[in-house]
Formats: sequence, C-alpha cells, structure tokens
Amino acid sequence: MLLTVRLRAGFVAPTSGTYRIRVIASGTAKGSYVLRMDRVVASDRMRHVQSQPRETYPSERIKQLAGEVKDGQVGAVDRFWQRATGNSPLVEPLKDSEDDVLVTFLWKEAYDTQNVLLLWPATAAGRAEEYYLSHLAGTDVWYKTLRVRHGSRFTYTLSPNDRPDDRAVTSQQDPAATVQANKQ
Repeated sequence: MLLTVRLRAGFVAPTSGTYRIRVIASGTAKGSYVLRMDRVVASDRMRHVQSQPRETYPSERIKQLAGEVKDGQVGAVDRFWQRATGNSPLVEPLKDSEDDVLVTFLWKEAYDTQNVLLLWPATAAGRAEEYYLSHLAGTDVWYKTLRVRHGSRFTYTLSPNDRPDDRAVTSQQDPAATVQANKQ
C-alpha cells in the first residue's frame, strides 16, 4: 500500500551562505521519504499578492523616526532599533483617553520583505486586510499602530511575506519581543 502525505514547510535564509537541513524520522514508521526543495525569491513568490496597509492611528515614535530619516540624521534607524529591541510592541499614551493606549507592532526587515501581517485575535475574525504593517520608506522598519484598551493581554505573531496559504509557515514570534521574553 502506497501512502502519500504532502506537508509544506519553509524557511528563509536571511543571508547567503551554506545551510543544512536535517531530517529525522521519528516513531516506528518505516519506508522511503522524499524531500523536495524549491528556491523561490520573495518577490517572485509574492508577485500576485496585494496588500494595502492602512494607517489609522499615528505613532509619535514612528513620526519622530520618519522626521529624523527625512532630515538625514545619521544613525536614526539604528538608535530606533536599539531602543525598540526587547521593548516591542511599543506602547504610547493616547492623548484623548485614559482607558486606551497606542500599541505599535514592529518588524525589522532582514531579507526581501513584500508585506508583513499582524496576526492577533482580530485578524482571526476575518479582517486580515486591516492588519498589514506599513513600511517606512528608506528604512528596514515596518510598523502597525493600533488603539488598544489599557491593560489588555493577547498573543500575536507576525507573518512576513504573508500569503493566506502559507501562514502556517511564515507566521513567527516577534523577534524584537523575543529578547525581552528571554531576559525574564
């Protein structure tokens, strides 16, 4: 009896170099296995994917960074990431509310990135188009600012180069928040 099971997996190589993939069969299932690898550049994979980021809430920290970049301040982006790493998402007070805050989710582009989707409870409600991050031109900064109830607790992941069929592969924890979690 021939049983064929196809599972999709993927990985991103953020820099060129030599990588190793180790495949280990576990359990008692015997047989032959085939691993097929296809090299696909992000821009080709994303060719027909449309995403239109919406900026509903302005983040003061992002506006400040945009101004510094526009003014040509050397090291502005590096300083931004130094402050943000381990402190993501960014939380800012909201001027017209004591009950809500602005929360800015971040993605640092480390490889060719065409879009980034914030996956959190509201995304699961079928409104993914509202949660694509915006890209700050001329930088490696992607961001999405939301108005959230002060004290809210929720989980989220980020899906760079998001396509609905690939989310199980592209979704990952926030790398800028991982540092913070590891410090505890």
